[in-house]
Amino acid sequence: MYFFCPRCNASFYNKDYDICPECGFNIKRYKKSDYITKLIKSLNHRSGEIKNFSINILAEKKVKKAIPYLKKIIKKTNDPLLKINAINAIKKINS
Repeated sequence: MYFFCPRCNASFYNKDYDICPECGFNIKRYKKSDYITKLIKSLNHRSGEIKNFSINILAEKKVKKAIPYLKKIIKKTNDPLLKINAINAIKKINS
């Protein structure tokens, strides 16, 4: 199983660290975060699939505080699918 650091996205095979050995991020404290916070954080994940998955959930739950993060994705990504998904998510959240 692979684990990822929520801050730097370093991956660890079969190692579930409390503190990221790459960047020093407190993963143990992060694990105690609420679900919405984790979804928003995952918008920075290196995997487009993870980002799209999180965008869809945030849209379904109509999480207004995700809108600035979705706008950031729209401005910065070169992935057209990710961009369209973020645009549609903002529309859904605002509807």
